[in-house]
Amino acid sequence: MELFHTGNEIEKISAFGRFGEFLFFASEACHYGDTTYRLEVDDEEVIDAAHFFYREDCEKLGGLVAEVADLVGCEEDEARGYLSQALSHSDPEIDWDIQTLTARAAKLLGFRGVAVPDEHGTSFMIDMLGHEGELTEV
Repeated sequence: MELFHTGNEIEKISAFGRFGEFLFFASEACHYGDTTYRLEVDDEEVIDAAHFFYREDCEKLGGLVAEVADLVGCEEDEARGYLSQALSHSDPEIDWDIQTLTARAAKLLGFRGVAVPDEHGTSFMIDMLGHEGELTEV
């Protein structure tokens, strides 16, 4: 799958940014930032967040479900809805924190990235730590 990231010039990815080691990508290039990058990722490396709790190994997500429940102040069932992106929080800061936990959930399940809904349709959060060389400037 061909994905695009637009933003500032990237020299090195760290795990300490707003979304940790994950960058947001779209399926189409949007030239609204300084630099646009292209990335090729195998479809099998990306899971749709909506599929998390239909997997046999979803128990691996118990700790993240608890984190979401603590963050939002809700029960486990509702936390699963937030983590799988079926629900979105009205506070954008909390919603972004949940998106980061969603990307971490995909990684725990063995995926490099996760498809999440957003205001433009679908975005992809891809683990880029140590993968800077895979980005091609467009």
